[in-house]
Amino acid sequence: MLQEMRKDTIFKMKKLSLILLTLISFSLQTAKASDDSNPLFVTITMRECHSCQKLKPVIEELKNEYNDRVTFITLDVSSKASLEESQETAIDLGIENFFNENKKGLPAVGIVCPGGTKIENVFAGETEKEIYKEALNKLLLDTSKLCSL
Repeated sequence: MLQEMRKDTIFKMKKLSLILLTLISFSLQTAKASDDSNPLFVTITMRECHSCQKLKPVIEELKNEYNDRVTFITLDVSSKASLEESQETAIDLGIENFFNENKKGLPAVGIVCPGGTKIENVFAGETEKEIYKEALNKLLLDTSKLCSL
């Protein structure tokens, strides 16, 4: 009987350790995302959305051009699982309101100051690359903004 109690205690301790490690790992990931020193370029998209698919190459070009100065995040609402994951990511980044207000009008793009939750720009539907660049450049170069590098 005593041996069974020890096994049960060891099992509970292992389970608790696993839970703690998971929580610590999640906390570190969340802190890392919200403490990013780059502006965020957040895209809400869906696989079945034609306009979303047309936006993909534009986003790839922007990623190449703004490489280490802007962090690009995609929130996918294609399935229940991806919607839930995207909702959690939006909460972690402090942009839950932006996500909830724009997840049905696709594609949607929001540009956020680093470490903040204020959406500087919101773009709905297909938008030209130059308009995104103008918004990003203004944010990166305007010394009165927290986003200035």
